[in-house]
Amino acid sequence: MIDRKHTNRLLNTVGTCAVLIAMAITWNYFSPRDPIASIPDIVMVSDRQWQIALGAGHRIGSATASVTAVVFADFQCPACREFALNTLNPVLAKFPTQLAVLHRHWPLNYHAFAIAAARASECAADQGRFKEYHDALFRLQNTIGHSDWVEYTREIAGIDTTRFIECSNGTMFGSTIERDARDAVALGGSGTPMILVNGRLLSGVPDAEAFEHFVRNVIDSIK
Repeated sequence: MIDRKHTNRLLNTVGTCAVLIAMAITWNYFSPRDPIASIPDIVMVSDRQWQIALGAGHRIGSATASVTAVVFADFQCPACREFALNTLNPVLAKFPTQLAVLHRHWPLNYHAFAIAAARASECAADQGRFKEYHDALFRLQNTIGHSDWVEYTREIAGIDTTRFIECSNGTMFGSTIERDARDAVALGGSGTPMILVNGRLLSGVPDAEAFEHFVRNVIDSIK
């Protein structure tokens, strides 16, 4: 003879499990994906720190982008070159309206020409050609210190080379570069490139695939 009480308890247990499973599936389906899942060791910075990061620099990309990557970089840093050319540029191309980059300077003491390179990039920025010069410096990084700064403008349309030479031979923009470096230290930076994305400080340097996935998840989390 079937024990009715036992049967009812069994049905209640099965029903409860079914509800819990359905809730888990619903949560997994409708909740936003974890925006930091693709890159380990990410630290959320304070609102004040994020505002410091956003406080200066050269913007590359859409002025209305929902995701901003702040990159403190040194033009003689090999990891900065790799990140700029092989990660940032391809990912920017995939999210032209949703992602922007804010470049800030952090020339390291042991790179003899890093400050001069940063100054030269500011001279290009003064003529509205920062991105082009930024890419040229990284693309030809192994020639830094062996070529005049004007050489990196050769393939950049619209540069007044006389004005550029006068600027790059001077001492302008020293305070701009120093401010960026101070901010990098204040934010707890330990090396270049230092990358922050929408208030998240990345501890490493992601490759293009990981960074694209990360940016996509951050975008999804904002929707």
